[in-house]
Amino acid sequence: MEIEGIFDQAYEGFCYQNCIRVILNCYQLANYDFYINMSLSTKMKIFDDGTYEIGYDKDAHGIIPSCQDKVLRRDDLRNPEHILGDNLQRIREGYPIINCVDGYYLEYFPYFKKKHCRHNFVLTGENRKKNCVTVLD
Repeated sequence: MEIEGIFDQAYEGFCYQNCIRVILNCYQLANYDFYINMSLSTKMKIFDDGTYEIGYDKDAHGIIPSCQDKVLRRDDLRNPEHILGDNLQRIREGYPIINCVDGYYLEYFPYFKKKHCRHNFVLTGENRKKNCVTVLD
């Protein structure tokens, strides 16, 4: 899959939104920034007894709510090999895939073998000779 990465300092630290930006740009969507939901993702719930809970609002990331039906988003609990096979098939069909991974295992990442962290990148294909996938990060 031919997707060009364009660095934008405004997206530094927002890897999921950056992946969306790259894909929307690939589809040549004008003013793609306006389709990206950039609201805060922290959610606080206060209970009647005064206690509270702070969590992550999964609906805060991604595309603006009016366009959510255009995105397939799934927490997939199947065998990882099956997921990879399905994802690579979709790439061959021309569909970009955003993968959420643990940055601890990415050799090129600053947290490699130092810290577990959630990180997103665009899966772009596979290199069968090297037995690896290709990504845009």
